[in-house]
Amino acid sequence: MVRPKKNIVEKQKEECPLADIESRNSVYTALLDKLSLAADHKENLMNRGLTEQDVELLEYKTTPVVGMSAIAKQLQSDGLHLAGVPGFYRDKSGAWTFIHEKRGILIPVRDRIGRIQGL
Repeated sequence: MVRPKKNIVEKQKEECPLADIESRNSVYTALLDKLSLAADHKENLMNRGLTEQDVELLEYKTTPVVGMSAIAKQLQSDGLHLAGVPGFYRDKSGAWTFIHEKRGILIPVRDRIGRIQGL
């Protein structure tokens, strides 16, 4: 006799409500200020038709593959609150960090008045 499979639903962790736009803009701006754009990423963007001025103005940065927990800690030390800011989360030890699965280019997404809504 074959028993029907039971649907096992894992209890999902409760998510923080989305931080307001001013908070997200402050956190993302401070994060970008702590990062740089790798030469190969800059070259890649310029090969796509952007000028050096475009790249600087748009504030593209390279995602580091290590050290994001330390940067998150610095942001908190600077008085910024990371809860509700997309991309930031608490790791298994409870420390704040930022998603960084692979090295890549962070592209700020801005609203109509220039505030960073997300990356």
